[in-house]
Amino acid sequence: VARRLGAEQVFIACLECRADMPAACDEIYQGEEEGVTILPGRTFTRIVHAEGKLQGVEFLDVESFCLDGECGPEIKTVEGSRQIQAADTVIFAVGQRPDIPEGFGLDLTETGLIELDPYMLSTSREEVFAAGDAVSGTASVIKAIASGRKAAIAVDKFLGGSGKIDEILVPVTSPEKWLGPGKGFAGLSRCEETCLLPEDRVRSFCKVVDDMDEPDAVGEATRCLRCDLRLKMTPVKFWGNY
Repeated sequence: VARRLGAEQVFIACLECRADMPAACDEIYQGEEEGVTILPGRTFTRIVHAEGKLQGVEFLDVESFCLDGECGPEIKTVEGSRQIQAADTVIFAVGQRPDIPEGFGLDLTETGLIELDPYMLSTSREEVFAAGDAVSGTASVIKAIASGRKAAIAVDKFLGGSGKIDEILVPVTSPEKWLGPGKGFAGLSRCEETCLLPEDRVRSFCKVVDDMDEPDAVGEATRCLRCDLRLKMTPVKFWGNY
């Protein structure tokens, strides 16, 4: 975002090592393509300034990092690793939490998330349900959507429905009931993403990854493991079933 807003040089520092960074590998790679320098395994010690002006940020290298039983950070630093990164602007990304007004009357966890019945998805307030980051904390969009669907099912059942909220958007076809080796299946490779050039995408907030064309979409479909067929297998019957 900083690059797209005009920053010429951007550094991102985080406590985690590169392998444990809470970001998708492709997004880290794309960020580096766009000129962002990643500084993993760093912890901040102080802001460096002179005559009221920001000069940079002081770091220490992190030897190990974990969370204790109360989700507090336990950081072990490398002795003699003090360093300063010059900067004229510092943006702190210290996480986020939901802003739940007290008037809502909802019980919250110690970390400020909405307390939830894990099976009914209901809150401490009758007839109020919750889902998404307000319950689980920061997670992926996919997890938030899945959580929202589960909450919608719970609401439907609470209102007397069956809990079936699926929409039929395309004609339903019955797949061939066959599971077996597909010739050459193991050699089918994933279609490579096509991205805009880094120098083009940093100029705006346009979509970075292009949509698949029809041949690529068909190619990806042929790599499907057909897991749905396992739901159509005739169940094994034991003597007690007769």
